[in-house]
Amino acid sequence: MKRDALTDLWKQWCDTRIPDAEVPQGELMSLIQSRTNDVQRRVSKRLRREISYYFICIGVTLPQFLYKPGAKTLFFFGVFLALQGILIFILHRKAREMALAQPTGSTLQWIDELCARLAQTSRSYLWAYVFFVGVSVTLIAVVLAVKMSWSVWAYVVIAAAVGAIVLTYWSGVRYVECMFRRYRDELLGYRRQLLEQ
Repeated sequence: MKRDALTDLWKQWCDTRIPDAEVPQGELMSLIQSRTNDVQRRVSKRLRREISYYFICIGVTLPQFLYKPGAKTLFFFGVFLALQGILIFILHRKAREMALAQPTGSTLQWIDELCARLAQTSRSYLWAYVFFVGVSVTLIAVVLAVKMSWSVWAYVVIAAAVGAIVLTYWSGVRYVECMFRRYRDELLGYRRQLLEQ
C-alpha cells in the first residue's frame, strides 16, 4: 500500500489512533513518528499561547496602575511585573525546549522522553503559577493587615489569603492536568500501538 493511501486512511480515523490495517511495520513506525512529532509541535504552540495570555494580562492591568502613579503604585506594579516575568520566562524556556528537542533513540524511547518532558513542564508551570499567586496574595494580605493594625480582622484576612493560595494550588493542578492530558493520552496511545506490534 502506498504511503498516500495510508495517510488518507489514517485521516478518516480519530486524531489519536493509527488505523488497524495491514500496514508494513516500517510504514507504521513512520506514521507514529510523524504523529509524535506533531504532538511535540502542538505542545510548544500551546505553551506560547499561554505566554500570550500573560502579556494580555499585563496590558490590561498597566493602565490601572498608571491611573494614580505614585511610589506605592510603582512598587506594586514592579512586583507584579517581576512575578509575571518569571512565569513568562519559565513558559518560554519550556516551549523552546519542547520545540528544539530531538529524538535520541527509537520511536518508543522518543515517546517516553516526550511524556517525561510533558510531566516536567506541567510541574514547572504549576509551581510558577502558584508562586505568582502566592506572593501576590501574601503581599496584599500583609498590606491590609498593617492597615488594620493587626487586629482580629487582619488575621481573618491572612487566613483567607492562605485559603486562596491553597485553592489556587488545587485549581492549578486541575488546569495543567486538563491542559496536558490530551497530549499525554495521545502519546500513550501511540506507545501501546508500538508495543502491540
